[in-house]
Amino acid sequence: MKRILIALLLMLPMVGFAERISSYDVDVEIELDGSLLVRETIAYDFEEEERRGIYRDIPLYFEVGESKRQLDIALRDVRRNGNEEPYALVGDGPEWNVRIGQEDVYLSGVQQYMIEYEVRGALRYFDAYDELYWNAIGFGWDVPVDQWSVEVVTPARAEVLQERCYWGDAGSTDTCDGAAGIYSGSGLAAGEGVTVALGFTPGVVAYQVYEREPWWGIVNWIGLVTYVGALGVFGWYVVSSFFRHRRKISRVVQYDSYDDYSALFTGYWIDGQINNRDIVAGVVELAQKRIIDITQTGNKQYTCTCRIDATEYQSLLPIEKKLLVLLFGGDAGVTKGSTYTTGDAFSLNRYEQLVEYVGKQAMKRALREKYTISWRMVVASILLMVLGSVLMGPYVVVGAMVVGVNIVVFALVGAAFGRLTQKGYEARNHIKGLRDYISVAEEKRIEFHDAPEKNPETFSTYLPFAIAFGQEKKWIAEFADMVDSIDWLRDSHGQPMPVTAMAGALSGIDSSVSSSMPAPATSGSGGGGFSGGGAGGGGGGSW
Repeated sequence: MKRILIALLLMLPMVGFAERISSYDVDVEIELDGSLLVRETIAYDFEEEERRGIYRDIPLYFEVGESKRQLDIALRDVRRNGNEEPYALVGDGPEWNVRIGQEDVYLSGVQQYMIEYEVRGALRYFDAYDELYWNAIGFGWDVPVDQWSVEVVTPARAEVLQERCYWGDAGSTDTCDGAAGIYSGSGLAAGEGVTVALGFTPGVVAYQVYEREPWWGIVNWIGLVTYVGALGVFGWYVVSSFFRHRRKISRVVQYDSYDDYSALFTGYWIDGQINNRDIVAGVVELAQKRIIDITQTGNKQYTCTCRIDATEYQSLLPIEKKLLVLLFGGDAGVTKGSTYTTGDAFSLNRYEQLVEYVGKQAMKRALREKYTISWRMVVASILLMVLGSVLMGPYVVVGAMVVGVNIVVFALVGAAFGRLTQKGYEARNHIKGLRDYISVAEEKRIEFHDAPEKNPETFSTYLPFAIAFGQEKKWIAEFADMVDSIDWLRDSHGQPMPVTAMAGALSGIDSSVSSSMPAPATSGSGGGGFSGGGAGGGGGGSW
């Protein structure tokens, strides 16, 4: 008996649900008015199952950078096996839905469906090209696809300038076979799809963009005001609890960095982020300590050369090590004589390591603390969801839930990154006091009690901090009559850089480092895209 049960269990996958799409062909024609004419030919195999037909869903909203866009979709034709087929447009939400078939007619085996529809508002517009970034086969199909093809036709006067086709799970960067707008493949699993990104001559097709309409245009205004008021009260509670340690702390002028912080960490702590100025300040501090040399090698181009070996590297401060790794690589150390030329892109992974280290240092030094979710916050989030749905009807149920989720996410972000402690606010005020000392005019600075004497050592000590605060030009100008040159910064002839030329040199380093910072790609057809990254898509199944 036991053997019979095991045999039956092994046979279950063989008799399970087995619907599939034998072939899925998509033709997209870009019209001169900026719209798309899309024709999907789907050979759907119900096998032995009895189903009424299929349904098709397409998301109506997508994002382009910070912009929220909306699609306008109009169904043109629906056919099954070459004949017109009854259909119904169902639902009224964030997706366009069409259900194909009849309630009392059941089908089995292979049925070939043709769905033709017009899409307005799907194109993207850049200076160098216009772009179609379209999820041709969506990721919401719950059945596999045996064979597929996608063909994109552009207007006669539109030349294809760049193209990409991605396939696989949403987020995949695997590219498809094909070129010139024609792509094909096989073996899509359930939940996988295909995205095409095609850039073509700008200005040929009309500009057609629909910004997303605000959801509050369809809600009850009295309910909205009540809901926003409740949300505001709760928001005040969340914000006030996040800034619980903030106290009115008097700010006084300071002459040294807080707790011997490096210039890079000082620049980070004053605004909570690492930017190109902070990195330049850190690089100059390395040069002052004779860890690196900086030499001009071109117009606004500078080369940093490492002066230490792997043994000396081990004795450096951790933040100095992280900065050297960002410049030269080599997680286990750096090689003496290795170079980095400004303008060369930083490794995203190394930059993230530096950011992560600085963030952890803030926690380790008790400048930040974990921000945990209180039970009051959870209860209030639930009450907000209920209040939104009761006052404003079914259209805002989803919106109310999103608000509640966002509040919880806010708390989770606080838990991940922490909130400032009392010491954190004191450190920030101390650093701002140092900025006050560096940024005021010379005649005012000498009035400060126990201010450092004006000499070359003072100039050198505070220069990295002046860079982090954006005050380096003023600082250099005030010491121009006292400091002749800088030996760690050399011109294109290998000579020490005159201090009068130093402001321009630092400006060049700053702009070069800025261009080196990692930045996300914005275009799909240029190679920075991925499957599921465009408009359209969705999925479907049988009913």
